[in-house]
Amino acid sequence: FNLPVNNYLAYFSNEECKGWLDKFDKSLFVGNEERSARCVLGVDLSDVNDICSVSFMVVRGEERQYLNKKFMPRHTIEGLPKELRDKYAEWELSGQLHVHELDYNDQAYIFEELRQFMSENRILPVAVGYDRWNATERLRLINDYYGDICHDIPQTVKSLSNPLKVYKEKAKMGKIIFDDPVATWNHANVRV
Repeated sequence: FNLPVNNYLAYFSNEECKGWLDKFDKSLFVGNEERSARCVLGVDLSDVNDICSVSFMVVRGEERQYLNKKFMPRHTIEGLPKELRDKYAEWELSGQLHVHELDYNDQAYIFEELRQFMSENRILPVAVGYDRWNATERLRLINDYYGDICHDIPQTVKSLSNPLKVYKEKAKMGKIIFDDPVATWNHANVRV
């Protein structure tokens, strides 16, 4: 996610990457005393060299609205070229990227940050999609706290998952709505 790619290798077109910020409704991700905000989570855990991304999804008609939380070790950013370091610093200052002092994206640390965020916003995760790569600790933490809500979404470089194929089609139709420039950057750098 954090390294630029040539445009001809990109999976998403420029139009599909923009996120339609003007349609984003943050109130969908905040519950109240009577009702929790119910979300499906997608988790892409990267240990060291990339952004760990957690997407909260709410379905609204044909649209899929996403609020994203992203984590990355500071020392990883410090090893990048100045242009990228500056971009990441901008995202950190705006609250779009959680830069931490750990050596890697520790699953227990990220789970606790997410649990606190969900508690503060009264978010109830109803399902969690994940890629099984290096997910053992995260699965245990989520299932212990929220119940058995995790679902393996296998994906390799040779076969794309059905959820990703549906996501791509919805993005073409302008029905993937998200809230931040880091997600735009991430989409622009997906290659297959």
